[in-house]
Amino acid sequence: LEGWKDFVHVDDVVEAYLLAGTRKGVEGHRFQIGSGTLRALSKSPGPRRGHPAEIAEAKSLLGWKPKITLEQEPDAG
Repeated sequence: LEGWKDFVHVDDVVEAYLLAGTRKGVEGHRFQIGSGTLRALSKSPGPRRGHPAEIAEAKSLLGWKPKITLEQEPDAG
């Protein structure tokens, strides 16, 4: 695999969905949910391409921010 991606933990996504579904005044609004940081898919990912999720609106309107980093993710193996 080559390239760059913005990864976010599923628990953070669920929290964002719950906040968006219960917060008054955000009906119909679209939020980008991600970590806000691009990560390389390999040790030699090639040129940095793409854009991280723009999470400023989720932070300001929902009070949401990602809490779990890739480093905190338990080993699935």
